[in-house]
Amino acid sequence: GYFPFIVSSTGDPTGYDSTTGLYTHPDGTFWLKSGFRINSSSTLYPSATGVIGYGYDNFTFATTQEANGVAFDGTDYFIVINDSGINIVSQYTSAGVYITGFFVSPQTPSPKYAAFDGTNLWVGSGNVGNIKAYAYTTAGVYTGTSIDLAASPLFWPNFQGMAYDGTNLVFISTNNNEIATFTTAGVYVSNSSITTPSSANGMTYDGTNFWVVRSSPRTVDEMTPAGVLTGNSFDISIEIPTQTPMGIGYNSTTSQLVVGSSGGDAVFAYKYGKVVGDPVARTDTDSAQPLFTRIG
Repeated sequence: GYFPFIVSSTGDPTGYDSTTGLYTHPDGTFWLKSGFRINSSSTLYPSATGVIGYGYDNFTFATTQEANGVAFDGTDYFIVINDSGINIVSQYTSAGVYITGFFVSPQTPSPKYAAFDGTNLWVGSGNVGNIKAYAYTTAGVYTGTSIDLAASPLFWPNFQGMAYDGTNLVFISTNNNEIATFTTAGVYVSNSSITTPSSANGMTYDGTNFWVVRSSPRTVDEMTPAGVLTGNSFDISIEIPTQTPMGIGYNSTTSQLVVGSSGGDAVFAYKYGKVVGDPVARTDTDSAQPLFTRIG
């Protein structure tokens, strides 16, 4: 059920976190404001009830400019920034604290996507005229290795994401309805037709399957290595309501899918577990105050 906390003009009790929607009552119980949902796999909410699936994991961090591609090297996040001609990759700790950054504009104008291959960080541009991916060290030094997706045998006019599958780099083109595979040395391996999700804006690999982030609808969809959509999908429109979801990475340490928000200047993490909360903001009919529901 729901409960209105009538303690102020806004109905938000002292100590309420407007970013997460969480409120810890003085009696030790946990409440979530309607209009929010979180992933409750944490032991903080042992009494929470909900459905099993991917949901917001109560973790986000701000970026200095528009977040595009997202990659994780096992320790830190690398966020591709493409904002008003600023083409850089920013490095953040796993807690979302900024470390440093490096420019990629000499090779990669209008960078969009990123993937870490276990050694190097790949940064790709899907723009017409530069359909390429470039390999950098994690210190930001260009290695001299690149992949041209507009060249034979693909002739792709653009691409909408890339990921490292543990062996090779995999690219997706929703315009060509294809995925293409290259070695980390930049050597073409193969390409195949797939049922591509529309409006793809990034792709990552979780050790078993790929995940593709989409801008319309605002969802993240699971796809097998053969390019078949599994039907497993989750909504990200609450955390990224109007901005463009852009870029997705997988944190293998915490098993989180991490999505960038271009225009929102932030990165959001999602995790498989018990999803709780009500995405619809509800108010009490008598007091007109927002309603909360207990989750633990």
